[in-house]
Amino acid sequence: MFAASAPVWITGIVCLAPFTAEPASDDVAAVDVPTDAAVALAVEDRIRRDPTLRLAPLRVDARVGVVTIAGEVHHLLARERAAELAATVRGVRSIVNRIVVDPHEERTDEEIAEAIRRALLVDGATEAFDVDVEALDGIATLTGIVQSPAERTLSLRVARTVPGVTDVIDRITVERDAVRPGRELATELESVLRNDAWIHAEAIDVLAEDDAVRPTGRVPSLSAKARVERLARTRIGADRVDVSGLEVDPSAADPMSRDASDVEATPDEIERAVSDAFLFDPRVAASEIEVTARGDVAYLRGTVDTLAARRAAERVALDTLGVRRVKNHLVVTPRREVSDDDLRARLDLAFSADPWLRDEPVDAEVARGIVRLEGTVGSDAVRRRAAAVAARVGGVRLVDDRLALRTRTGTVPRDADLEEDVESELYWSPFVDSRGIEVDVLDGVVTLRGVARSWAEIRAAERNAEEAGARHVRNRLTVEHAPTREPGRAPLDEG
Repeated sequence: MFAASAPVWITGIVCLAPFTAEPASDDVAAVDVPTDAAVALAVEDRIRRDPTLRLAPLRVDARVGVVTIAGEVHHLLARERAAELAATVRGVRSIVNRIVVDPHEERTDEEIAEAIRRALLVDGATEAFDVDVEALDGIATLTGIVQSPAERTLSLRVARTVPGVTDVIDRITVERDAVRPGRELATELESVLRNDAWIHAEAIDVLAEDDAVRPTGRVPSLSAKARVERLARTRIGADRVDVSGLEVDPSAADPMSRDASDVEATPDEIERAVSDAFLFDPRVAASEIEVTARGDVAYLRGTVDTLAARRAAERVALDTLGVRRVKNHLVVTPRREVSDDDLRARLDLAFSADPWLRDEPVDAEVARGIVRLEGTVGSDAVRRRAAAVAARVGGVRLVDDRLALRTRTGTVPRDADLEEDVESELYWSPFVDSRGIEVDVLDGVVTLRGVARSWAEIRAAERNAEEAGARHVRNRLTVEHAPTREPGRAPLDEG
């Protein structure tokens, strides 16, 4: 999966300095701002290792922290994935995405529109939404009425997964009883940011203007800036969000994740924060979920409509400040029964439409809503992706992952090269402080040891190692000022 890739051209000044060199001291780290050439090379590295982009001839340029990506891809998700990857590179302040989508397969506009309608019906979270679709020259326009901005976001996301779509236009209306004042929205956003494990809320002020919110301050990465905007739109339902006042400051030494030693959340506060977060996630908002916190462990009980909702609930809880681990006891009870034959057809459609999985030998056996995944894939990342896509299909109650890892053949990165790639990935990540992490590699299996600032940072480091090409990751990281215990792992959800 992470085999040889097509070239990625970089314009501008060429820099031969390695990216893996660590700062000599904490004082140096605080002002360690990468050069544009080094940033461009780091973005190229991310693109080259990504399974959906490794064959795409993309050009990357960086000037004053503004990264421009140009070239051609065959799927809209790949275009968005390139920008998403660039946003997770330390030193990137802004992105200009000039990638053109040129689909492999020729589809008529009606075929594209019908494929989106089917995808909306197959996804357990969107099957009940009142959304219609039209397509013209590969550009899909979605219209209709939904109950929240988060539901609108889900609908647009499903449309973007359909092969042949070159762009998506949002004409969906959110049904509201009344326009909420900006001050009310700002107060809610301040609360959401305080409870989020990934945002340093103390560095952000939220201003209100009429029915709009305007967060201002400094964030360590473009990913953090995008997360603030996403939380404002999906968690509190703000239509008008202006994040132009959030400055991306690459010189910040701290990673995005919050320091566990600064967290003093009581079990009651954790329960309220997790329950409030559920109210704004459309996959779980209508579910009956009881949250109980014992120390830093959150227990989830109740019923949800889809397996994706069960996974989303766990992810929301893990992203809540003060939560180390989630015990997920939620039971999946689909809105309506789906026959095994129908469910198998839905799964085939979902896998064939997904650019990460369409060329992977993943077979799905179905029995009474339980899906058993079989086959041989290239990495843990693909395994988790397959499980995430299956979980979003309406009617799936449980995924039994029996996928095996493919034996490495042909050109295989040496362990020393993989170790260097993992160290580089950690160095460039805005989510972790790589100075506290030791990397060991044996036969493609990466072991991480050392001390992190938070449980969220530990999970991010594991994901970084996977993205660097690890076949498997053994996470032995611990949190400073916290007991040595296994961190919870959020399920992979690529969309």
